[in-house]
Amino acid sequence: GVAGTSQDEISLLEDFCNTKLEMTDTPKVLVISLGWTGAKDSQLAKFSEIFLNLGYISLRCIIPPQVIYADIKKLPVLASQILGILRENNLESNPTFFHVISNGGTYLYSHIIREIALQENPAEFNIRGTIFDSAPYSPTATSAYRAVKVTCSSYKICRLELGPVIASAVVLAGMVRVFWVFNKLAWECFTTGTFKRLASSNNQMETFPLCNLLTRIWKLKNHSFAFLYSESDTITPFQEVEQIAGVIRSRGNSIELVKFNGSDHMLHFGSHPQEYISAVSRFIKGTMEADKGPTIYWED
Repeated sequence: GVAGTSQDEISLLEDFCNTKLEMTDTPKVLVISLGWTGAKDSQLAKFSEIFLNLGYISLRCIIPPQVIYADIKKLPVLASQILGILRENNLESNPTFFHVISNGGTYLYSHIIREIALQENPAEFNIRGTIFDSAPYSPTATSAYRAVKVTCSSYKICRLELGPVIASAVVLAGMVRVFWVFNKLAWECFTTGTFKRLASSNNQMETFPLCNLLTRIWKLKNHSFAFLYSESDTITPFQEVEQIAGVIRSRGNSIELVKFNGSDHMLHFGSHPQEYISAVSRFIKGTMEADKGPTIYWED
């Protein structure tokens, strides 16, 4: 089935038709693939096929570029939609893994984590592990420019590539927004002498939602992570991936680092298909055999 296929909504594409979903004593593993910004279903379906061939249930999700670049307030809504899909199909208790590709997928992933943490009973969702592909990395003007340039590389007018132009416009708009918000907060402090911090809620929009993604991720405990990355990645610095993995490991989480040789951003599967499949299969099976139980959220 497909839900939310208009241009300003998320695409939720379920491969449930290929999988029997009847209740059993040992629920099947569910893998949720979160695509990069601007991904096409035909591209993400190649990853879903990996997990279907391994005997798992697959759900793949794609965020339209305009949500990330111009309408980020929809991210919590999209995250809530995914939780709704799990409930509608009685998949809350299935051991669940996230397959997160680039920072586009990471943005949505971090909001899903936040939404689960804000539920009355977060343990309702049996989240076990996360596979990061070419992610995560700290959002900066440079990384944003490179990512948007790649996403929009196919846009042309009279043979003129629009990727650099669009990337520059998006980065400039983001910088203006940050400048405006900081000046607004500074003026508030100057005129009132106080800084008002709002409490979190399910429906509240954060001031800088994209910059909080790493904070949410390393607040997870009892969680297994696999990082698929490369020194040749021109967008995701391998040093940053290793640093983030180190912070997560220091909180007692299980970490697997899989470094591919010579593959660029999001091209690890295309360049090393057998190694890629072996890595994700080994990670999921190893996590299930360890059986540490569901993830713990938001504990300091």
